Amino acid sequence: MNLVVPLLEPLRPYLEDPEVSEVMVNGPGSVFIEKDGVMRDTHIKGTDWTTGDPCHFLRERMVTISRHTSGDLSKDRPYFDGKLPDGSRISMIIPPLVPEPTLSIRKFSQKLLTIDQLCAGGLMSPEVGTSLIWAVQNKENILISGGTSAGKTTLLNALCDQIPMSDRIVTVDDVTELKLRQTNVVQMQARPAGDVPEVTIRDLVRLAMRLRPDRIIVGEVRGAEATELLKAMNSGHPGSMSTIHADSAFECLDKLADYLYDAGTQKPHDALCRSIGNTIKVVVQMERRAGVRRISEVIRLEGYDSERKEYKFR
Repeated sequence: MNLVVPLLEPLRPYLEDPEVSEVMVNGPGSVFIEKDGVMRDTHIKGTDWTTGDPCHFLRERMVTISRHTSGDLSKDRPYFDGKLPDGSRISMIIPPLVPEPTLSIRKFSQKLLTIDQLCAGGLMSPEVGTSLIWAVQNKENILISGGTSAGKTTLLNALCDQIPMSDRIVTVDDVTELKLRQTNVVQMQARPAGDVPEVTIRDLVRLAMRLRPDRIIVGEVRGAEATELLKAMNSGHPGSMSTIHADSAFECLDKLADYLYDAGTQKPHDALCRSIGNTIKVVVQMERRAGVRRISEVIRLEGYDSERKEYKFR
């Protein structure tokens, strides 16, 4: 935050408040924060930024931030998504893609919660916590599903904390958000297209399999990398984990099948579902209601019944 606070001075109280998880600027006169899971209006006005043109002022500050984070926010590339030095995620968009300069900062929490703490906070019951610990320690492949800001990464971090210190872990993400206590860890981050060639999540998952990992952790699966992730889970890397955006555990399985199909596989739909049913062992569904994050559903897969066209559950 030392980089952005001096440049975005009106946001200082919120950027420095550890209880604020996200700061969202829809324009210089429309700033919202998320605190304790609740969205709140800051009532910041355009004149709080500068006595001149607040849109021009904010745009120039955003361009400066992008340059300090190896980005290029400009007329030719009017959007930027990246990571600040402290690990926080920042997304910025400028006109003409939006009416006014827009940015969102999802603050990186240095406080990592354990399964016991998540249970105590009401995110899950102790029984569910025990079953998830068992799944990690017994190297079951786990998929965490949920909407935006439902707590997927928080839970993924807590589950990773249960991985034995003896395991070699390779993580893959577009912006690294996992903080692992294990020492034998390789953390890889995708690179967007620009002056240098793009390196995708799919590229990195393929590369991860060559690094002799015991487990591969993909921060989020949202496309063609699903093919490589399932291959990795089926080829000597059990106990791997990832997150996915979906509104229910069943929808997440359908979405995963769609990702496999969109990746160009020639397999019929039944074969894709069988691959998912035989590979993913646990799906954890998360939700956020009225600012409260919790696990709403846990399903355990035991294959796919091609005759009935449905997954089998334990």
